[in-house]
Amino acid sequence: MVFTNGLIRREIIENMSGIVEAVLVNCNEPNTYQNEELSQLFANIKLMKALYGEGRVAIGINIYSDKMDTSFILDYAMKTGIKEVRIDITRPSPSNGNVFVDYDSIKKVFSKAKETHKILLGGGVKYAHFDCPFPLCAISREDADYLWNYMDGDLGYAQCSTALDITPDFNIASCFCSMQFKNINVDRFDSLTHAWLFIKYLEDEIKWSVYTKDSCVGCENNIKKVCQGGCLGYKPGIDKVFNEEKLFDKCELLNRAGDIAKLYVLYKNQNYLDSYNLANQYLQDEKYKYNDAVKEIQILSAIYLKKYKTFEKEIIKMIKESVYPSLEAYLFASALYDDSLDFSIEIAELGLLLDDTKARYHLHYLLYEAFKQKGMKEKAYRHFASYYTYLPDMKKLKIVK
Repeated sequence: MVFTNGLIRREIIENMSGIVEAVLVNCNEPNTYQNEELSQLFANIKLMKALYGEGRVAIGINIYSDKMDTSFILDYAMKTGIKEVRIDITRPSPSNGNVFVDYDSIKKVFSKAKETHKILLGGGVKYAHFDCPFPLCAISREDADYLWNYMDGDLGYAQCSTALDITPDFNIASCFCSMQFKNINVDRFDSLTHAWLFIKYLEDEIKWSVYTKDSCVGCENNIKKVCQGGCLGYKPGIDKVFNEEKLFDKCELLNRAGDIAKLYVLYKNQNYLDSYNLANQYLQDEKYKYNDAVKEIQILSAIYLKKYKTFEKEIIKMIKESVYPSLEAYLFASALYDDSLDFSIEIAELGLLLDDTKARYHLHYLLYEAFKQKGMKEKAYRHFASYYTYLPDMKKLKIVK
């Protein structure tokens, strides 16, 4: 996926054809462009659509004030025929050197973002969405529900996912608002998964151990890992810059990311016997003995190797101890579905029992399909009704269209 301001040469766009999966073009107000730049922007967006595909190009807007006139983004979408728009508020860079929304102003600016979102949907844009977290204490319950319905990611309305970005000179980077990396080349890692996991482990330390506000300490949403306290850019100490010297200070974390990455790569490439054996080997090592990621891949590999019988109690234990039981249950239930439908149903129902969040909609759909397959129509359609109730409105729109 390519992030760009869209003001690039035509030949670059042409040369990326066949390589690019998706493009997000960040758009600014008309008066910020000089001379023919706005015309160039529109022409480039249309060219990307023609070369990469209609559904692979989106535009985005960053809102920096509740007084900002955001109507231009609908005009841009209409002029270029774009059907997907990403909306966000401006977040602080680690140095706080950019124009960003102050933490205490988040609620007001989110109201502007929501207003913009409704204008886009009403103006014919199919998929207008958010994709960065908002602290739950800074917005109303109604706004949190709105985010759930239009957030691109099931957990993202109050916490973010790790991004691995690669700069034009092949150095790694993360989100603009997260910790910054200086001259650390992607070749420094065994795989892209290794680099991604390394960043993830660093960010997880900040998400759940560094508090944005004093009120985050002891907050139930923080303890349950539902809300990380807003964008990482608001957290104190985020202005660290990681260079090669600091990388060596994190050797243990770097090596752990590399080990777990090997497992992920084997498993994702469906080399289940190799991932199973390597996971078993890791679990003999004291440092990985209680590692949930290793245990999870061991069990999932065993399921696809049809060795899951010996792990039934461990699967149930992992679901019961998970921070996100419905998502954990869905992971195992999906893997078990073809070979052990009854056990798949059992753990899906366990996930529903343990989790009252809206993320459970995945399990309702799995149970709808499972009971339909077993000829139990009444149970099946009851779960389908629950699935549709919890399903985010953005996904409902996609089903309808």
